[in-house]
Amino acid sequence: MTDKDTDIQQLAPEKLTAGFSHSPIVAAGLVALALHLLVVLGTSVSYINDTWIDPEGAAARRAPAEAAQRPPATPAAATQPTPATAPVAGEDPLLSRHRDAPVVREITETRPAPKSPDLGIDLDDTNP
Repeated sequence: MTDKDTDIQQLAPEKLTAGFSHSPIVAAGLVALALHLLVVLGTSVSYINDTWIDPEGAAARRAPAEAAQRPPATPAAATQPTPATAPVAGEDPLLSRHRDAPVVREITETRPAPKSPDLGIDLDDTNP
C-alpha cells in the first residue's frame, strides 16, 4: 500500500464517524427525543380526546360555557342604538355602543396640552 492509499483509508466515512458511534451523544439525543415526544403527547391529551375519541362529549361540555358567555336576550327596541350613540360611518360598532361610557370618553377625548410655567428666560438668553 502506498501513502496515498493510507490517507484515503483514514478519510473513509466509517473511520471518520467511528468516534461518534460509541459516544454518549447518540444516547443523549435519543433521550431528548423521547422526552420531547412525551411532553407533546402529554399536553395534547385533551385535544386528542376532544377531537378523535369523544367529539360529542366535547360538544356537550362546551355547550354550558358558551351559553353562559352569550348576553341575555333583549327586545329588539332595546337593542337599537339611541341617536346619541348612533354609529358613525367607519367606526367600530363596539365603540359606538359604549361611546358615552366614562372609560371610553377618557381614552378617546383629547386633552389640551399642559401649559409650561414661564421661567422668565428666552431662547435667545440661552445662546451667547
